[in-house]
Amino acid sequence: MTPDQQKRIDDLRAEVPSLISSLRNVTPEESQWLHQWASEERLTEFLEISEWDSWAASFKLKQTLQWRKEFGLQTKMTPAVRGLDYAC
Repeated sequence: MTPDQQKRIDDLRAEVPSLISSLRNVTPEESQWLHQWASEERLTEFLEISEWDSWAASFKLKQTLQWRKEFGLQTKMTPAVRGLDYAC
């Protein structure tokens, strides 16, 4: 990983709290779960699929966070499944 790529990951990680707080009606539990979900590996994946375009990665991440919140995925999964972090 290059220093520029690491900086983009760090910058995207710094955006996560504001992206989550910009979602409507986020409960503290949802906020905590979304923060945990947005791991460094996931942020890296968003940047990679966006060809390291920070704006595009941030936009896609916000859409995904919104979808996960609206779908209520965290309430549909058991605690055992929530603790698993799959990497492809």
